[in-house]
Amino acid sequence: MDQNRKPVILVVDDELPLRYLYRETLLLHGYEVVLATNKEEAIQVISTQEVDGIVCDIQLPGNGVKMYEYLLAEYPELRGRFIFVTGSVEKKEFVERTHNSTPCLLKPFPMRQLVEAMKAALTG
Repeated sequence: MDQNRKPVILVVDDELPLRYLYRETLLLHGYEVVLATNKEEAIQVISTQEVDGIVCDIQLPGNGVKMYEYLLAEYPELRGRFIFVTGSVEKKEFVERTHNSTPCLLKPFPMRQLVEAMKAALTG
């Protein structure tokens, strides 16, 4: 990543208010933010511009975990730069069991957790 540019974060969530909340939070903390509502839009963004990190709802239409697995196969440089969000304890536990290096935040969560998780993902 060019030291002079802000890190670009892709936020993938089908819920408009949450996409905007995550975007505003990340913008306030110095990130550039690109939004997508589904897997197809996310893939389009990643194929056309450099993305440094991803925040993704697990329960996306089309399945956020499957999108994660596809993206890691196609863009291995994104490994460790992915953060899941979910409102389901079961989904969080599933991610922690099967993708133990991928952070998963349980909704609702304080926005500082999102910022801290992204900072850790990008420096980690």
